[in-house]
Amino acid sequence: GDKRNLEEAVGDAYGNLGRLFLRMKKDLPKARAAYEKSLEYYPFQRREGTRALGEIEVALGAPPVASGASARPAETVDG
Repeated sequence: GDKRNLEEAVGDAYGNLGRLFLRMKKDLPKARAAYEKSLEYYPFQRREGTRALGEIEVALGAPPVASGASARPAETVDG
């Protein structure tokens, strides 16, 4: 419904900020923060940020987050 669409748009906006910080600004901490925020919104762990966060962690010298780890459970907004 409308709430899910709004959440998806907000998550997309944070994802776009993450992409901007990562690819254009080369600011890994800001990219990580934006991508992490994007995962709080529908469709949660299915967002581009999940993959990008792993790449950022490796670039920062940290071990990548285990696949399937979630900051928020994969749930539906409508339910």
